[in-house]
Amino acid sequence: MVGESKGAIALSRENCKRLLSATEYHEDLHDLCLISLNTGMMNGEIRPLEWDWIKGVFGLADSEDYPLIDLPSHITKTGKSRKVPINQTVKTMLPRKLLPH
Repeated sequence: MVGESKGAIALSRENCKRLLSATEYHEDLHDLCLISLNTGMMNGEIRPLEWDWIKGVFGLADSEDYPLIDLPSHITKTGKSRKVPINQTVKTMLPRKLLPH
């Protein structure tokens, strides 16, 4: 039942396609869905993203071996900071998400 789930919901490949198709004409919502599907991040972690949290991307000098988003503890649901690896899809859309329109 909706609202009673305590765990993550796994979407089938077909449901992912439907979700992305349904948000195709709403760029911000589409980007939010793509980032979430590719990282497992939640809305409350994606919307407040800041450049300072992005590591190993766009030639930024970091000690990380791979690109990631370093989420601070005050953003996560658990109250613990965490590192979220990012793929090429997310790397491509970060400037669009983080730069003002």
